[in-house]
Amino acid sequence: MLDHRSDIVNVLSMVAYYFDEREPEKCAGLFTQDVSQTTSISGTVTDGPFVGREALAERYRTRMAARAGREELRHVVSNFIFDQLTSDSAQVTSYLSMFVIDHEGTHIQTTGVYHDSLRRETDGWRICERRTDLDSHYAK
Repeated sequence: MLDHRSDIVNVLSMVAYYFDEREPEKCAGLFTQDVSQTTSISGTVTDGPFVGREALAERYRTRMAARAGREELRHVVSNFIFDQLTSDSAQVTSYLSMFVIDHEGTHIQTTGVYHDSLRRETDGWRICERRTDLDSHYAK
């Protein structure tokens, strides 16, 4: 099971990296075809649900385009807690710290918690459900 943990942490880290590097297809490719993703702020759903890999990729393309040329993001994912782990599924809770780099410098934009369900597929671990609970609003 230790190998599964490392593989899963790698998937969760790659999602953050590919988003920050503006690679929406690679980012969305780490999710299952039937993925569902929602985001809430202080318990109120503010974004989603986005259902399906292509809907998620389109959402990522839109968000990336809106930030292009004005700022860079750095998503830092940490404190991985395995709430459940079997040979083919996992539930993981982790912290998010989102930094923005713009003309004023580098500063934290928001923090939050990811609640991820993952499924092991033939090509590796993929996120099948993501719920993001942010601690505060941020500029989209």
